Amino acid sequence: MPSRRRIPLGRQAAVAALAGLLAAAPAAAEAPSGTDVSPPLEPAPRWFEAIAVNGFVSASWGRNLNDPASGGNELRAFDTENGSIALDVASLVIGKEAGKAGETGFRLDLLAGSSVPGVTAAEGLFRAEETGEAGDFDLLQAYVTWVAPVGRGLTLDVGKFVTPAGFEAVDGFEEWNDNATRSLQFTLSEPTTHTGVKAGYGFSDTLSAQLLLVNGWDDAKDRNGRKTLGASITLVPGAAWSVTTTLLHGPEQEGNDADDRSLLVVSGTWEPDGPLGAAACLELGREEGLGEGGETVRWWSLAGYLTWKVAPVVSLALRAELFDDPDGARTGTAQRPFGLTLTPTVPLGSGFVVRADLRVDVSDAEVFEDEDGLFMKKRQPTFLVNALYAF
Repeated sequence: MPSRRRIPLGRQAAVAALAGLLAAAPAAAEAPSGTDVSPPLEPAPRWFEAIAVNGFVSASWGRNLNDPASGGNELRAFDTENGSIALDVASLVIGKEAGKAGETGFRLDLLAGSSVPGVTAAEGLFRAEETGEAGDFDLLQAYVTWVAPVGRGLTLDVGKFVTPAGFEAVDGFEEWNDNATRSLQFTLSEPTTHTGVKAGYGFSDTLSAQLLLVNGWDDAKDRNGRKTLGASITLVPGAAWSVTTTLLHGPEQEGNDADDRSLLVVSGTWEPDGPLGAAACLELGREEGLGEGGETVRWWSLAGYLTWKVAPVVSLALRAELFDDPDGARTGTAQRPFGLTLTPTVPLGSGFVVRADLRVDVSDAEVFEDEDGLFMKKRQPTFLVNALYAF
């Protein structure tokens, strides 16, 4: 809140006298006919009036029906604790938009919580370099923006920002996912953030593109001598359709400039006027030098989404997904897990939403822990209730 200047007590009488003289002074004579009288100047906007402040809070409780001895869930991003009520995240977003050529802006996403920040924290920033551990705070995004006067406006972002790869995102005040838990794709296949430079340009109302030059996947500090390149193209052929293709390529291993990692993501959405909607996301990944004898490893995943607005205050979301990790490069075990998630959602007020995930993950390998602490199960059924508030 801006501070207010107060007039010292010793000056109040003088100010009052001056105000009285001004009030008693005769009105200015009217300007002669034909004289150009300029309108009064509009006051310049104050800098803080252009800054927006938004927030988001999410809390969850979940139960793993396998009752794992360690109390942890496998193959999950944020809902890793069994039976605990968790403040997933409380985020504060401060920013100034830059929408026209020549304008500048910025954005800061401050996160605190017991579930999300420990996963989203990047190497070299709020994550210990020695142990790789992260705490309960993260700076998810921190970048400055400039719109260069090129054509329709070339947007340049410099700093730390979320990745354009993937369909699902970290829940926030702008949008949250239809399912309360994150997919196998989000958890195992793709990065969360990048640090570097991003350029975006809208060629038309139906075609836009982005180019990235960044340190790598979730790296605030580069871990090798080369950068990662990225490109993303979004096509909106109709009011209900959109398709986005993203490619990331570059070295991601510590001190290794020779072996590259590549990820191709193709996602599409269908959101017509009506109660039904659908989406799908395909991801193909590969990385050199991680297999036996330095061979290239590969993985792929496919996720499909259906949403149905059952009533004005109730909606259902169904997610089905398959993740193929034949070399165990992303999960640590050669396997092909399948996930199925059903999520009813009920909005209880302006910005207040309650969701419940009924989820089961099934693998062709015994990778899920049981009540004896042994990894002897091929299924992991879970239930989770989530409440969120955005403003």
